Amino acid sequence: MFVNVFSSTEGRGEVNVHLNKKGKTTHNGLLLHGSLVENKWDMNGDQFKDSPNRQQLNGMYRWKYDGPAGCAQFNVQALTDRRQSGQFQDIDGYTAPRFEIDQQNDRIEAWGKYGKEQLWGKQFLELGNIIGASWHRTRSQFGPNTYAAEQKSLYWQTLFQNIIRNTNHKILVAPSIQYDDIQESVNEGRLDRREFVPGLMAEYTFSRPTARMEIPDLVVVLGGRIDWNSRFGWQATPRLSAKYNFTEKSIVRISAGRGFRSPNVVAENISLLASNRAFQFSRPPFGNPDEKLGAEEAWNYGVNYTQNFKIAQRDASFSVDLYRTDFVRQVLVDVEQPPLADSTMVVYFYNSEGNSFSNSVLLNFQYSPLPGLDVKFAFKWNDVRAEFADGKLKTIPLVAQQRGLVSVDYSTPNKRWSFNTYVQIVGPQRLPDNSFLPHELTHDFPPTTPTFALLNAQVTRKFGSNIELYAGCENITGYQQHHAIISADNPGSPFFNGSQVWAPMMRQVGYLGVRWSPSGLE
Repeated sequence: MFVNVFSSTEGRGEVNVHLNKKGKTTHNGLLLHGSLVENKWDMNGDQFKDSPNRQQLNGMYRWKYDGPAGCAQFNVQALTDRRQSGQFQDIDGYTAPRFEIDQQNDRIEAWGKYGKEQLWGKQFLELGNIIGASWHRTRSQFGPNTYAAEQKSLYWQTLFQNIIRNTNHKILVAPSIQYDDIQESVNEGRLDRREFVPGLMAEYTFSRPTARMEIPDLVVVLGGRIDWNSRFGWQATPRLSAKYNFTEKSIVRISAGRGFRSPNVVAENISLLASNRAFQFSRPPFGNPDEKLGAEEAWNYGVNYTQNFKIAQRDASFSVDLYRTDFVRQVLVDVEQPPLADSTMVVYFYNSEGNSFSNSVLLNFQYSPLPGLDVKFAFKWNDVRAEFADGKLKTIPLVAQQRGLVSVDYSTPNKRWSFNTYVQIVGPQRLPDNSFLPHELTHDFPPTTPTFALLNAQVTRKFGSNIELYAGCENITGYQQHHAIISADNPGSPFFNGSQVWAPMMRQVGYLGVRWSPSGLE
């Protein structure tokens, strides 16, 4: 049994209970979560809630078997979540309907796995099965905008793995089926669709043994799959990855491949409903209304290098990741077009026709200078750009080009006290072009956001082996985006827009919690 109780100055209360029972061959677990957030915070004074009220119940049952008949797992999860936010009632002199947000999500999901080694008595022949089914319903109201969707999904995959002559050569074959039935509406528009995708994946793995190390110094995985998508036709996705160990502490990994993705443009850009924009699913200004948003297609490739070493006889590691994605086709979300003649603002969804790519570099350094003290430094650089309908190659809005992280964790030798701090640094982000809007509404929205840092800290005290008490604070320096909503004083304006949020709305948030387990906390 494990219990965690948590509360914060945001107005949040949370209880988590885990119940587990282990047997000889079967194990059972029940995980329960309940949380409630009630507040009326408006720290930037725009008469809108900084944080929504939230109510969630979440439960999952887990069953695991490990015995002569093989290995199996089964899980079922149910969730209900409601969030309410928007405009306060008491706005002086404002008589139009308030802009309120009310979101309700309900989900039931079940999934399981079954596998067996030495199938049919053959030593290296292995069988694996994965099956899952889910139902998800959402009902949302964003001021005058209504969004409703229901999705039923089914997934199945069977895997067969064997060797070719010896264990240096492995082959895996896996047929699969994915089915999605989506009923979706945005205001008066319908976006219903069904998608049926049978496919087959095959993968060959080569590993080269070595006398110098316990692990192979070279592993190459060559794979691919072919699918038939009922909406988009045949899709072939090759993939190659490799790992080479120069030494036990020096490793390089490379990967390259192709990928497809079915976009769910409204659900993935739900924040755009917090505005008075109309939705158009074609290129601006008056695209083909019968244009269909295609499957997104991209090639991605990259390399990772990891080096483990010692500084003053203490463990340290450094890694660098370099990755690039080139989109053959991408669904663009264009919020930078001028208003129509009647001042209507429109967000356009359309297929890319020009360049669209992403470059990223991640640097990571970890070091333990003293017993119990761990330090981590990370830096990420992103270059994410696409060519929009105006023919210009632009940086995607609200994507920080640089991000940094510094974390320091310390535990006392007796493990009674632990201290955790980290600073997250967010670099400049390009805001969408607001030059088409009246200047008096946008003068507080710069073209590029400033760099800012968020400081969080937590202290934990352990009492015996059964109880932990912890307390902390998020956003200790109180950094806040003061202006987050365009035309906040007039939600009925065609220019009203609450989707350009790039920093916290709330200043410092303190919290306190306790963990307890009668069998002891690890």
